Amino acid sequence: MEEEETVVIVGGGKGVTAVVAAEIVTTGGEVIVFEGSKHHVDFVRKTARLNSVEDIVSVRHAIVGEETNLRGAPRDAEFVSSEQLPACDILELDCEGAELGIVSKMSINPRAIVVETHGHLDSPTGEVEDTLKQRGYSVVSKRTVVPENDVCVIVATDRE
Repeated sequence: MEEEETVVIVGGGKGVTAVVAAEIVTTGGEVIVFEGSKHHVDFVRKTARLNSVEDIVSVRHAIVGEETNLRGAPRDAEFVSSEQLPACDILELDCEGAELGIVSKMSINPRAIVVETHGHLDSPTGEVEDTLKQRGYSVVSKRTVVPENDVCVIVATDRE
């Protein structure tokens, strides 16, 4: 990741990766977070504010792709199709089972994609990896985090 890049995060959680991304892209870049749980939207905003990066991090209360395994009620979340994701340099997906659908249907081509797969939630690591490769990405790192649930973190980059 470099300064002045755009990072899109689907699944903001508690905002930790959003803060790290914001600190790297600095004031010339932006971090756009999509979070389906209203509770976690508030958490990401608070974490950004506490770390003085709220001017770089924007949070949308939205579910990308299909609603799967939200950590909290969606309440009035908007729905964003995978094809509507904004252009970005880096895409991070930690969306509890929606990642395979997003990778399969997205129309953007970020330079790098970081995906936390959830095989036990219908996004098997092998299928996500195959889909990334079919889209022209090279898997540069794959780390199994929870073997019994097929939870892995894959980092893939555009071959060019």
